[in-house]
Amino acid sequence: MYQGDLAFVHSGDEVVVQTDAYPTSFHGKISFVSAALDPATRTLQARVVVDNPGEKLKRDMYCTVTVTAGSLVNVVAVPNTSVLRDDNNQPFVYVASGSNQFGRRDVELGESQNGRTQILKGISPGERVAGDGSLFLQFANSLQH
Repeated sequence: MYQGDLAFVHSGDEVVVQTDAYPTSFHGKISFVSAALDPATRTLQARVVVDNPGEKLKRDMYCTVTVTAGSLVNVVAVPNTSVLRDDNNQPFVYVASGSNQFGRRDVELGESQNGRTQILKGISPGERVAGDGSLFLQFANSLQH
């Protein structure tokens, strides 16, 4: 796991393991989290104990592990389609500023999951943002400049 995930992943967290070899998933838990980061990759190793019926999972098999590490509460999140990028790859959204008017607002992004992206900075709870139509707003805005 990466250094930024340390606060969210703990021993005992449930995991789902998937591999290209099988269409089914395997379930397990994190049994140990290393005490030291690998200085070259800035990652931390974790041991996962997984139910392995039929011994389908093999040593050194490449797998993708998804950790269920709790959920964030009281966050501002927008549909992924609301988040656009400028010429410098900086994220922004269009926020409603009046009747049928939208203004561009730079944002700082957090986690993205299930079609929604967390906004850490830039908009407040209750503000309305453009969703599926945000790309059209960006195009119309580019014609004015």
